[in-house]
Order: sequence, then structure tokens, then C-alpha cells
Amino acid sequence: MRIKGNSPKFLSAELLIEPMVLMVPTTLTDSEGGFTVTYAAGSTIWGMYVPLGQDRQLLSAEVTFTDSARVYIRYPLTFDNTYKIQINGLDYTIHSITDIENRKEYYEITIFR
Repeated sequence: MRIKGNSPKFLSAELLIEPMVLMVPTTLTDSEGGFTVTYAAGSTIWGMYVPLGQDRQLLSAEVTFTDSARVYIRYPLTFDNTYKIQINGLDYTIHSITDIENRKEYYEITIFR
């Protein structure tokens, strides 16, 4: 599959060699009437990690981050931007999820930490 931007020109399943853990959010109530969100390890997925520099989309959202990247994974997988992705022991927050060319084949996920 051909993709745009500063990522590889073509995407295929054999390029998805980086193990990643999808971190599932759980909301717990505390003793003072508030809520705490914790994350538990969910499924291990295989993807491609592409580091980014300053990303305009993240800068326009006024997000403070130290590291940003794009991750490519196979479709189908049920998750949303409340989940986190753990790569090499580091937790990344999901900024956006895009179905590449709406073909229901690969996701492009913009992440930061």
C-alpha cells in the first residue's frame, strides 16, 4: 500500500516488526468523589514506528511533548484515543487515528509522550 508524508512510501505486513502493547484505560473512583484513570496491558500488536520532528498538527493543538512519532498497524483492532501505546517500555499518548485511504487495511496513529 502506498502512503504519503515523511514515512515509507509503501506499507506491507512484513514491515510491521516492532512489538507494541496496547494499554487499556480503566476508570476507578477514589474515596473523595473523583476518578482516577489507570492503564493495564492489553494485547500485544506488531507495527512500524516512525519518529517525527515537530509536528504541525500537534503544535496547533498546543500539546507539550518530548517525543512524537507515527505508528502503523494492521486493521482491524478496536481501540480509540483514550488508550495508550507502550513501545520499548515507554508509554505514548494517542493523538490521532487514521484509516489509511479508508481501505480498512492499516491504521496510521500519531503518538507523543
